[in-house]
Parts: sequence; C-alpha cells; structure tokens
Amino acid sequence: MNYEFRHYQDYVKSGLFNLQQLEELKKGWLENSSKVKSYANPRFNSNQMREIRLGYKGGIDASVYSKPSLSWRDMEAIRVSLLLSKRNRMKNLWK
Repeated sequence: MNYEFRHYQDYVKSGLFNLQQLEELKKGWLENSSKVKSYANPRFNSNQMREIRLGYKGGIDASVYSKPSLSWRDMEAIRVSLLLSKRNRMKNLWK
C-alpha cells in the first residue's frame, strides 16, 4: 500500500491514522513536508513518528532508524547518538 499523500488533509481523509499520529504528521508537514512520507505509515506509532521527525528536524538522516520494529525509545537513543556525533564533528571543524 502506498502511503504517499500530496497534502496533510489526505492523511486525515485516509482514516489510516489516529489523532496522535495525525498530530505528528501535521507537525512534520509544517516543518518539512518532503520528509513526512518517510514516516507516514500507520505501522509507526506517534512516538516513533516524533523521533523520526525530530531527527530530520535536527539535520540527521533519520532513515537509519526509521523501522517500525524499533521501539520509540530505541529510536530516541539512536537519534541522540547521531546528533551528538554530528555536534562533535562540527565542533572539530572549528578547532
């Protein structure tokens, strides 16, 4: 099944997502609509969607942990680790 929609309202009309999931999709749509399709899947719960959205918002490649089989806590741990690694790389560039 293809979960790519053109507009936020398409997610609402689909009936595939609960209110919490729709809230994450809405936030993602407002922040960076091109990345929403990567987590616009009803197999992700809203907490997982948030971790993916926050990763993209933080400038990291969240596709590394965008797997429904990972818990949102595992996703959070990976996201934080990637963000810290990115921060350390940036810090080293300015030394």
